[in-house]
Amino acid sequence: MSNNIVTQRLVVNRYVKSLFDLAVVAQKTQEIQQDFAAIKALISQSSKAKAMILNPFIAVNKQKQLLETINTHFKLDKITQNFFNLLIQNRRFYLFSHICKIFNNHLLAYNNQLTIDVTSVTKLSKKQEQEITDIIAKKYNKKVIFNNVVDSNIIGGLIIKINNHMIVCSISEELNRFVAGSRQSLLTFN
Repeated sequence: MSNNIVTQRLVVNRYVKSLFDLAVVAQKTQEIQQDFAAIKALISQSSKAKAMILNPFIAVNKQKQLLETINTHFKLDKITQNFFNLLIQNRRFYLFSHICKIFNNHLLAYNNQLTIDVTSVTKLSKKQEQEITDIIAKKYNKKVIFNNVVDSNIIGGLIIKINNHMIVCSISEELNRFVAGSRQSLLTFN
């Protein structure tokens, strides 16, 4: 891992820790999370906004103009406004996506929550969602936020993603393992 990536992570973590501590004291964690979600949605919908925010070479005055426009439209919390101004002034606004992700991780930990993504061929029933949620909540002793992702490519079964861990119980994965094992067997047979 290069020094630049390590330095960037340290910078992001410092910004997030300061922002999160301030948000907790001011009891504004949810407001800031909502502001971040609005800006993330804007980035995904507008290539111009994305280019202005995520490009570190955009002039400070242009980014400040964009922030004023965003604030007019979204009515950002004062803490979020000040934080974005600090990022712009320090030429770090391009780190927003990373900051947003780490802030959300801090918020989940603070609220004793865990997000899981369950991929299945079809949408799971409420009962199935609740069964999986109960198992994970009991195992991790956290409130679970459940996301069901539908993907017909997995053929059958489930893929459960919890933080950086994946539990793969899909037919397509089993078929891939079988094919890989068969190839290996054929190679060693000759």
